[in-house]
Amino acid sequence: MLERIRARLPRVREAAEGEPAVDVRVSVERRGGTSHGTIALVSAGERAERAASSVSCDRVLVALAVMAAIGLEGGELPVPGEEPEATAPSEGPDEVAPTPLAPTPDTPPRSARPSRRATRRQPPRPAPAPRPRIGFALGTSAEVSVNRSLVVTPGLFGQVGFPGRFAPVVRAGIRRSFRADTVSPFGTVGLQWSEVAVAGCGDLLRQPTVRVGPCLNAEGGVLEAVVIEPLPSRVRSAAWLSAGASARISWRPLQAVSFELLGGVRAPLIRNQLLFEPAALVYEAPPVVPFLGASVLGHWP
Repeated sequence: MLERIRARLPRVREAAEGEPAVDVRVSVERRGGTSHGTIALVSAGERAERAASSVSCDRVLVALAVMAAIGLEGGELPVPGEEPEATAPSEGPDEVAPTPLAPTPDTPPRSARPSRRATRRQPPRPAPAPRPRIGFALGTSAEVSVNRSLVVTPGLFGQVGFPGRFAPVVRAGIRRSFRADTVSPFGTVGLQWSEVAVAGCGDLLRQPTVRVGPCLNAEGGVLEAVVIEPLPSRVRSAAWLSAGASARISWRPLQAVSFELLGGVRAPLIRNQLLFEPAALVYEAPPVVPFLGASVLGHWP
């Protein structure tokens, strides 16, 4: 922080021991994916404080350095030269010890500066930190699973995100697969799944634009089987229910748009079987179905 301030106000330096100076205290805290920072300048028993917030910690530090340089240069903050009161750094998240700053020898003498009473203004109150909000999103997805054969399933879903430690999200949507043909010695069957899918996810790793975490999934709906060979052709349907787990990685380059990859396995809770009469097994749901999907989401607010 000292180097950032000196880049904008070169005449400022770190004070020597016992030299009248302005104490600089910096605190940055990460809450709900946003960095909230404050900088306080204390001298002669007086205190001026500024605040800044951003998704980027580096931007917060840049803004705080600019505020401190403006305050020291413009005279709206306390001017060193009086007997300072003893102060101790307060403890807080990511807070560094106060750094005493003093002007370099080329600083005009105090008598040449405007009166402190004439130039000092009441510092504004720091802006309150934004409250965490519930987020909403709509998305479209495409999934590829291995269910005896490759099955491609597009879908639509809605999502609700909640503030909290792991930023949990709950999503629900509908999906309908393209027809997947299964060939056996007894004939050919076309299979198609229509289902309602529900998932709950949380973040274990959170960065400004990237998040990674686990999910729990459940699906329920109807499995339709169309007998293509031998004749006569007929259609059968049965209930479909499965549950599983997956991992999710989300990339949100813009506030309103994010992209996701989701991969995992699901286990059918109903082992559907398709038989040709009298008892020729054509299809049986496997015990485990691996899958991989991609999604695009639009967020608001």
